[in-house]
Amino acid sequence: MPGPWYSTGRAGSNILALSGGAAGVAAGVRLGWGGGEMVWVVGERGMLGSEFRRLLEAEGMAFVGSDREVDILDPAALEAFAGAAGAGAVAGGTAGGAAAGAVAAVAGTAGGAGSGAAAGAAGGGISWIVNCAAYTAVDRAEDEAELCRRLNVEGPANLAALAEKIGASILHISTDYVFDGVADRPYREDDPMGPTGVYGRTKAEGEVALAALCRRSVILRTAWLYGKDGPNFVYTMLRLMRQKDSIGVVADQRGSPTWARDLAAAMLAIVRSAEPRYGVFHFTDGGETNWYEFACEILRLGREAGLLEKDCRVEALTTEQYPTKARRPAYSVLSKDKIAAVYGVRVPEWRESLSRFFGEGYRFVDDMRGLASMAIYDLDTSRAMLAATRYLYVVFAMQQALEKNLKVLCLLHGDIERHHNLGRLADRAGVPVSAGERRLLDLLAEYFSKGRYTGDLQRLSEPSQREWAERVFFEGELLCEKIRRHPLFSTL
Repeated sequence: MPGPWYSTGRAGSNILALSGGAAGVAAGVRLGWGGGEMVWVVGERGMLGSEFRRLLEAEGMAFVGSDREVDILDPAALEAFAGAAGAGAVAGGTAGGAAAGAVAAVAGTAGGAGSGAAAGAAGGGISWIVNCAAYTAVDRAEDEAELCRRLNVEGPANLAALAEKIGASILHISTDYVFDGVADRPYREDDPMGPTGVYGRTKAEGEVALAALCRRSVILRTAWLYGKDGPNFVYTMLRLMRQKDSIGVVADQRGSPTWARDLAAAMLAIVRSAEPRYGVFHFTDGGETNWYEFACEILRLGREAGLLEKDCRVEALTTEQYPTKARRPAYSVLSKDKIAAVYGVRVPEWRESLSRFFGEGYRFVDDMRGLASMAIYDLDTSRAMLAATRYLYVVFAMQQALEKNLKVLCLLHGDIERHHNLGRLADRAGVPVSAGERRLLDLLAEYFSKGRYTGDLQRLSEPSQREWAERVFFEGELLCEKIRRHPLFSTL
């Protein structure tokens, strides 16, 4: 097996079977809107990207997605992907092979990058690039300043330069952390930025770089984001409330909780506009609160939904009582007047949205069935990548197939697991694994945790890695079958 140089990121529906860049894309672009125009969702597998992708699918809009397998720090990889995706938008199609062919182009498949970029006129079918990718670990950024800067400044700059080159517009997600947090009224878009930490500074620098490189740019700032597809404050509170009799939560930092679905709806309004207005906009859910009050509402709704079997005492803390490496804004309420006036975006009150999240986001049976179907899809993707000798993506897709199958079982046991430690997931799901299976799970989890958009990933695409990739696939396939034979799976 490869040594510790290898690291991986998240794989998704955008790495399907392929036979070449433009051809693969043309076979699979999802059309239905805009006469061949297409949205490219960057960071499609994150919390916000997943919500936005679901809205695009529901609206029948043509889109293609990418995640860590297309390096935002590599302009050539971005252009190859855009070229292949653009070729598919011009040619048309119906299933999910658009990004598969684009990834083939990035990977250098014969007839891939060259033919894809040429046929697509370097991304000529893409009308919007929507950037949901970012470095968001606020405290860790203080120790990883250079990595944070590259992902939050260089990455958006690369996307903006590409958007300008291919004639596309770009929608970029930013944050309340660009402000100093000392205001006594909601921040407006034209208020001066004054970030206080590494994360905020890099996001502010990214805004400036992006706007300078693309004339058709929309910067959309948001705050206090939560949703069903990633770690967030709501899930953290539910976990702690199940584990502890009392918790302390900061009560002197004010802001506006934002459901990722509401933010995605605002993004949809922008990309669907016939005459988009460019510039900086703000969107969060309406009203304002503090983290303590937010936690109390989570407790109330969690108890009502049956997610919390016991009560938990929530105590109010000051910021001084809960020190963090990076300073948090004391006040980060954002004014939504501009986006409501320009794009007609509705701004729901935050309690209303949180209640809808508990009502809609916790339809467990539907969620589990969807997750189980996606696991089958990822397994098929891994098989197709092995046949196509794309060994890097064999590993990406297998990690996702195993993680989704295990998380289905965890949900059936009543556990919400928002991490990627496959060995721990197996334990929580009650799946007995052999020593060899444990090594495979731990190895894939280690690779995932090291994912840092590195060029080292491409080493796994070398022909010499075939035997190792075959072993990962066949051992992983057997383990997926074992997991799905668990009696609880029959209840879906």
